[in-house]
Amino acid sequence: MGGGTVAPMRPLLLASSLIALTSVALAGGGGARPAPATLPGTALVQPGQTWVMTGTTAAGQPVQVKFALTRKAPERSGTDWNFDAPNGPFTYSPDEGTLFAADILPSLTTGAPVQLCVAMFDGQEARGALLSGRMDDIDVQMEQIPDDAPEPKNAAEMVQILRSYGVAAGTCTLKREG
Repeated sequence: MGGGTVAPMRPLLLASSLIALTSVALAGGGGARPAPATLPGTALVQPGQTWVMTGTTAAGQPVQVKFALTRKAPERSGTDWNFDAPNGPFTYSPDEGTLFAADILPSLTTGAPVQLCVAMFDGQEARGALLSGRMDDIDVQMEQIPDDAPEPKNAAEMVQILRSYGVAAGTCTLKREG
């Protein structure tokens, strides 16, 4: 990704970084994880919650995935909170107002497509872009987004910007169950 003078498209750059980390997790790699930190009790996302991702892929296929967060305290990485969910990464970025959820377990066990939702909070739920497919293909598409891409103001803009750079983006919503 090249450097630019316009403010970087933070939610999509965050997604690119998380997608790269997800690729490492799929490959069985990783490294030392940061020490647990205390998440404020007022945070929208908490351990033990279940979040449901619904959406439509760029190819028009409906998707519904549950993310049952474990009760383990999330780990802090910068301003992001990384939660444990059995089916893949779930990252809450309160400063950015974003959620990133990746359903990678079916890819590991059955070869099914990875489902990634990069979403911006809109009240108590988050709406955004759904990326679906092989992790390598998603990585290649995300590399097309320059550092100086416009900053999206909402979920619809995020999807539009991604598509303008050739990313096969559908739409998704993440909503807390119950």
